Amino acid sequence: MRFDASLYYTRQITPKEDLHCRQDKNGYTMKKILLFATISLAVSIPAIAHDNHTNNPLATNKLDLNPPQAQPSPRPPSAPISQIESHRALLRETPLMASPNEPTPIDSLEVHSRQKRHIDVSEQPPLKLQSRSAALQSDDCSDFVGKSGQALVDQLSQSTPECVGKLYSLKGSSATALFSEANVVSVANAIATKAKDYTGVDVQHLESHIYFVRAALYVQFYSPNDVPAYSSAAKASLKSALNALFANAAIWTVSDDNAGVLKEALILIDSAELGADFNHVTIKVLTDYDANWQASFAMNAAANSVFTTLFRAQWNDDMQALFARDQGILDALNNFQLEHRDLLGTNAEYLLVNSVKELSRLYYIDAMRPRVTQLVKNILSSTSKTEPSKVLWYAAAEMADYYDRSHCNDYNICGFKAQLEADTLPFNWKCSDSLKIRAQDLYQDQAKWACDVLTSQESYFHSKLETGMQPVGQDNNDDLELVIFGSSSEYKSLANSIFGINTDNGGMYLEGSPAGLKNQARFIAYEAEWRTPDFHVWNLQHEYVHYLDGRYNLFGDFSRGTTANTIWWIEGLAEYISYRDANTAAIAMGETGEFMLSTIFKNNYESGQDRIYRWGYLAVRFMFEHHRDDVRQILAYLRNDQYAEYQTFMDGIGTRYDNEWQGWLASGLSTADDGIVDKGPSDVDAEPSGREGNWSGPAGTISKDYSPCQVTNEAYRYTESASLKIDVPMECIDSKLGRASFSFTNTERSAQDLWIKIGGGWGDADIYFNSKGWASPEQNQGAGIGNGNYQVIKVQLNPDEYWHYITLSGDFGGVDMQVSTTELFADVDPDLGDGGVDPEPPANCGAVTLDYGQLTLGKNECISGGRNSFYFWVEEDNTQFTVTTKGGSGDANLYFNASQWADAENADAKSTQAGNQESLSFSANRGWRYITVDTATEFSGVTLTLNTGASNTPTPALIANACTTQSPLSHGELSSGKAICTADGRSDYYLWVPEGTSQLSINSAHGSGDVSLFSGTTWANAQHFDAASVTPANTQESITVDAPSLGWYYITVQSEPQSSGVALQVDLR
Repeated sequence: MRFDASLYYTRQITPKEDLHCRQDKNGYTMKKILLFATISLAVSIPAIAHDNHTNNPLATNKLDLNPPQAQPSPRPPSAPISQIESHRALLRETPLMASPNEPTPIDSLEVHSRQKRHIDVSEQPPLKLQSRSAALQSDDCSDFVGKSGQALVDQLSQSTPECVGKLYSLKGSSATALFSEANVVSVANAIATKAKDYTGVDVQHLESHIYFVRAALYVQFYSPNDVPAYSSAAKASLKSALNALFANAAIWTVSDDNAGVLKEALILIDSAELGADFNHVTIKVLTDYDANWQASFAMNAAANSVFTTLFRAQWNDDMQALFARDQGILDALNNFQLEHRDLLGTNAEYLLVNSVKELSRLYYIDAMRPRVTQLVKNILSSTSKTEPSKVLWYAAAEMADYYDRSHCNDYNICGFKAQLEADTLPFNWKCSDSLKIRAQDLYQDQAKWACDVLTSQESYFHSKLETGMQPVGQDNNDDLELVIFGSSSEYKSLANSIFGINTDNGGMYLEGSPAGLKNQARFIAYEAEWRTPDFHVWNLQHEYVHYLDGRYNLFGDFSRGTTANTIWWIEGLAEYISYRDANTAAIAMGETGEFMLSTIFKNNYESGQDRIYRWGYLAVRFMFEHHRDDVRQILAYLRNDQYAEYQTFMDGIGTRYDNEWQGWLASGLSTADDGIVDKGPSDVDAEPSGREGNWSGPAGTISKDYSPCQVTNEAYRYTESASLKIDVPMECIDSKLGRASFSFTNTERSAQDLWIKIGGGWGDADIYFNSKGWASPEQNQGAGIGNGNYQVIKVQLNPDEYWHYITLSGDFGGVDMQVSTTELFADVDPDLGDGGVDPEPPANCGAVTLDYGQLTLGKNECISGGRNSFYFWVEEDNTQFTVTTKGGSGDANLYFNASQWADAENADAKSTQAGNQESLSFSANRGWRYITVDTATEFSGVTLTLNTGASNTPTPALIANACTTQSPLSHGELSSGKAICTADGRSDYYLWVPEGTSQLSINSAHGSGDVSLFSGTTWANAQHFDAASVTPANTQESITVDAPSLGWYYITVQSEPQSSGVALQVDLR
């Protein structure tokens, strides 16, 4: 799962609330970005703060480099695909909170992604799920298909909601017939008729009737080709049905018996887009709620439904118009949060939090904004960042920060998330270079236990998957940050404000965008307090496999990785590596022989909980035990971005193994090898180890000017519709949903240089530029990714493109930006320094100033630990650099790589003297380059400095100019010491490496153009290689492999984009 900061999720909503979700006995849930079913439109995940991108790109922030021309302009840019997920205008979606452990009625799933992994809490649900499952098995849901009119109504009158729930996945002609408008009207009329006799006990199966209508609306939205849009007459019938229900006093009976019908009716208000018509019902729920409602789990869940309707008002014109002229809803929400502060700390606290969020969200109603502003200030002043009211303070602060960030000083909330993160997670522990822990409250022995569990699991993973420790191409997730909150309640209270995630779940893995240089893979978890005195981190092992799988097996992000049928692998592997052989629940299920292997291979996230996890586990285990060569081929495809080839391969397997699979399932599978490590040292046992960490934590990397942002000229003030102008400042830029995006035109099709400068404010803004589409960490032609807000980048306009794009990415406020064709220089950052040359470093530099990130030329950085990875920007080709380490204790070594994160194996240059006195000189061409400080032990207090200086880069081995005597060869076997002439384009070669070879060197030279070298123990390319040399605009490339393994070795020469007369030679020593 990989998290895109542009994506946010609503509260976790059961299938009866339009999204499919289900938690199994282990608490895993899959999350899919699904839209809520409505009659004509659906809400989606807000993906960018600039809703003007959605429909009117001309209204976006623009820069005209030249006066408008008379000739027709190219079509304006569409909205960023990675940022816009809906045709609707987008406003803030701060996740609502769902009721804890709300039982889920049907075996459908809210599909997860590796962008954002959700895991449900399952302290008690196994019993509930077992009872629901039994009910499900007893119903014959096929009886609905083919029925219409009264026959359909009669069927619903004897069906449970669990059975009706299966209709949400209906497609094709069956959906067309069952969800016809005539049937929807028939069922709506039946609801209206039965409503008159409703007694508060659902003997007429009204809940199933309403649920059917909502299923129809859901399928109509997702499958409009199967189910055409419904007319206004259908909507009128639904309105009449709801009127009849709410006119019956029995619908307001406070009891578990009535809660299901009430909840369905309240949800239907939203599904049918009738929020304005039934606003009085929403107000009545908020007004009537009392201690009797609170005492009922089911009535609390029913009451919570009104907040979804209010949330969706931001896309409902009728509701917005009503709110603009009648502020009764604002009064009701305010009274609710004032009168029910007694819910704090109870199992109904989520209602109170949601009332504050929906009150605060009404900023977007202009007529309400002054009152909302004052009410939010009142909430902040009447609560605090400590118990017991902190959940309300954070809810209000988050909403004010989003809707009114430019006035954050008025609320005293500027940058509160960074401070909250630092205060909440004081314990820092470094397990290894690839695994770090940040926790709310751990003992050392507990941290060591978690390290040991995951380190052991990682070793098993690499052995089982034969990864060779080689990540997939373009994956920079070289370490994982494991965040552990002290309890599920602390997680729910704080994780949303700190990390912007939904928290009505059992934890979340955020893989982010692995191609981004500043990306941090993060698994956010919590201690399972219901397991005390045992120490148990919820869902620890399963989720760690997803991190490893994404880094070492699955090329690209989640959307790329699921273009083929890979779900059986993704979830099955996580279960298999975690449980190994001891997944007794899956084995027992497999003995039923219910599913063929060929069926499991086609799993998706709507296949049902058991198929995805239990049967997925069995499928992966079977393939490892009986078809290991097929697994190797599968991995070769997945790792090399060959998803189409993977799918062809899987289709080729088809049903070939089904008979063997059935016999294997019935053979009595071993459970001897158990991978689950259930618990660690209790607080009592771990207390003597103390609470002091062994790592200083992430270095401070943000600007901290929280003072009110002042513009020098009102014409320079940033708004989301403001236009950039050449050499005219844009001031006080605030990010929304992690970015501020701009488009501008290159009217004259110029190729001139352009400088983009930012500075001021607070936070950490990064600059991305692109001429091919919306700029992002993954898609850009120039980037400034330093720490804080003070930086300048130089880019070049593309004469072949009319539209160009700038994105400021990160959480920041009050930033100034200027774009100019005249050279600009960065200002001094008062919080992070000016990048000037520091004085001579001390013998031990003391506290860590940087453990990862961008190096500043001439600045001394203090580093400690094990492995520290850095990058820096080279402006001009053939620039010479010197990097040094000195002082401190331990043994630090230096490694440089021009094209990827450097390490001892891939380094283009290295310095590995004993001790910390290292010096490394090299030349580099324009672009991002990489330096790593690493060690076999530990080091501390070491000063690292990067300066310009003379180069002592070794000259590549002298090779013959083979192209003067040979014809080009594009494929074939190489011989040591004999140069060959490469062909233009891509050329692939191989050679046999004998046993005992100490070194393999690969060198190219001569000719013209530009080539890159890729090599490895399998066929290599730009996405998959063991070693590479990719110096821009150069034919002299060199790779050295120490102690190569016995066997065939593969080399690819790639023209970039053309080359001629380039010789290649390999030498074995």
